[in-house]
This record gives sequence, structure tokens and C-alpha cells, in this order.
Amino acid sequence: MSELSFETALKYGESIEPYLMSLHEFNSRKNRSLFLREIIKTCEVIYEMDEEENHWIYLRGFEKT
Repeated sequence: MSELSFETALKYGESIEPYLMSLHEFNSRKNRSLFLREIIKTCEVIYEMDEEENHWIYLRGFEKT
């Protein structure tokens, strides 16, 4: 990621900043967050986890350790 960000900064004068969150968190905040609304409107998603994978990761958060 850092190499891609560096190349983009050199070529376009813009930096790439990763913003990671679960699908659950995104869906619960997307209508209330001005930041997320702006991201949805103006930015491009580079990677998105599929729903099934996200579901299992979400459920693992509730497992007892």
C-alpha cells in the first residue's frame, strides 16, 4: 500500500489514505456521518470484503475466548 500511495503522490500530488471498518459499522454510520457521505459521493472503493466473509468475521467477534 505504501508504494502505491507514494507513486500516486508523485504522479497526481494526492495521497491515498486507507480507511478500514466493518460492513456493520459502515452501514450503521453511513447516513449519519458527513465524512462517510462525502466519501461515498466522491471517492472510489479499491477493496471491499464480500458479505459472507464479513459476516463470519463479525460473528467471531462475539465468540467467547
